[in-house]
Amino acid sequence: MIILLLMERKTTDTPLLIELYRLCHSTAGKLHMVGERNKSVRALIRGFLNRTDGERVRKFLAEYKTDLDELLAFSLHDRSSDLQATGRAMSCQVAEMMAVNDEEFRTPSYLNMVILTLRNQYSFMLTTLMRLAEDVLHWSPILKSQIDQLHQSFPEYVPRPANNTRDPQMAGPRDRLPKSVTVRHGFENDHILTHEHSTIVVAKNMEREPSPKQISKEAVLMRYIVDTHLDETWEKFLEESFQRPTPPLNPYPSFISKLRACAMKMDLFFEPEQNILDRLITQTSSLVDADNFVYQVPGCEACGPSTSVALLDPGAYAPLAQVIRDQLTNKAYIHRKGPYRIGICLGVTGPSALYGKMWPYLSLLELHEHYYIQGPSGCETDAAQLFAVMVQKHIWEIVSAHKVVVYGVFVGRDKIRWSWEEIINKKLGFFTEVELAVISKEPIYLKAYVLMDGWRYVPVVKRFLLHFMREGDQGIDKFFEEDPLDFYSTIFSSTERAAFHYQNGGPLRGGNPLSSSNMRATLASMDEKLRQLQDKADFVEAHRLLLYRSL
Repeated sequence: MIILLLMERKTTDTPLLIELYRLCHSTAGKLHMVGERNKSVRALIRGFLNRTDGERVRKFLAEYKTDLDELLAFSLHDRSSDLQATGRAMSCQVAEMMAVNDEEFRTPSYLNMVILTLRNQYSFMLTTLMRLAEDVLHWSPILKSQIDQLHQSFPEYVPRPANNTRDPQMAGPRDRLPKSVTVRHGFENDHILTHEHSTIVVAKNMEREPSPKQISKEAVLMRYIVDTHLDETWEKFLEESFQRPTPPLNPYPSFISKLRACAMKMDLFFEPEQNILDRLITQTSSLVDADNFVYQVPGCEACGPSTSVALLDPGAYAPLAQVIRDQLTNKAYIHRKGPYRIGICLGVTGPSALYGKMWPYLSLLELHEHYYIQGPSGCETDAAQLFAVMVQKHIWEIVSAHKVVVYGVFVGRDKIRWSWEEIINKKLGFFTEVELAVISKEPIYLKAYVLMDGWRYVPVVKRFLLHFMREGDQGIDKFFEEDPLDFYSTIFSSTERAAFHYQNGGPLRGGNPLSSSNMRATLASMDEKLRQLQDKADFVEAHRLLLYRSL
């Protein structure tokens, strides 16, 4: 439509041309151009899939990253906080894709991954563009009226002509099925379901306002000012604005972002902090093994350090533990093989451990399966071979049960995927690949999909971690890159496994996990992660780390 109007601009009214100019030069118009650049970069990369000219692809991505930075991430114009976070996240994704060596960058598999990432970014930009276009059309009444007229003249769908009414007795029992089925997603509550409708309609509040009608509007607005702590928000905003090297040209986007955040916290402002903590923190957890610092919630089989069970939701963990026990637990592993003794501890970690009142949606089930193999000193290679055999048998056990959709096992930093058919039919190759990855302390993990709530498949990432325990208390070697936070956020299904994991894979310096020496090392690692997450604009994961840091 814009092209048609520009082609006939000699006969087009000047106010409409001004609206078109504003639309094309607005944030929505510029974001549309970045989306077109995204599509063109994907098309160009497809043209270079079978060529070795990786420098051209890098150039395409660098130009695309520059557009993102100039528009959203590091723009001279003030943007709302959500647009800035979106721009920084997408810019960091492009930078990570460009940070590999030339040899890997030229491979078709890597270029296909780049195309998929860019396509995901375009989908996100499209949803953002829809919201921005709706806002900008509010200031383009002439253009909006013409668009509405086009929709009325040329509707997107044509109603089907009426036909004979269906006879249920002749056609069968299909009409007996319920017309609508209501499904719940995780632990979403009424506040989450009605969040998009949580707006303050001044006119309706004026009707219910007990104050005199002459001041009803002022009373509603005054209540909003008090509920959102507008005075404090305005003061902090002014302080931040004047602390900048130059004052913002357009302060409204950042100020609106702060008001939006205050509106989200209206309920929390008036609730005492102790009430919030009582509702979130599990107060009933008790110390069941003082020697190994194992805590447990009564009536629930979840065990672990105090930090891991402090935010546990027993009602959410029970069905999760049932699924893990029935479909994802290694049940048939050997306990002794020649001179080697073997133990396995499976734990729930990551955001999955917060599922329930703190994390209402289970978007990923993350598991850590620790393999403890005790054997003679100097037999690390043999232990790695035994570890590979046990992983292969576990995959065969899962596939044979026909309950879990297995996507594959990813080996090494290159994330080489082995399908379950290859794992079963090409065992020797899989053993060799896993052994080399283990000796190099590279990651090995399973990706699968498990049925939850009777209607949805949840992705599962199960990491296989090898601990080699030398006989005679000569120490333990961990054949994986250890994250100190994992111990504090992992939940086990029994006190025995939690105690065994503490003894052989616990805090770095032993003793009380919350001692100053252990916490110093953990907090240093956590602070470094927080800086990286801030650069990537991954604020959901950053808030999870801050949550454990406060615990």
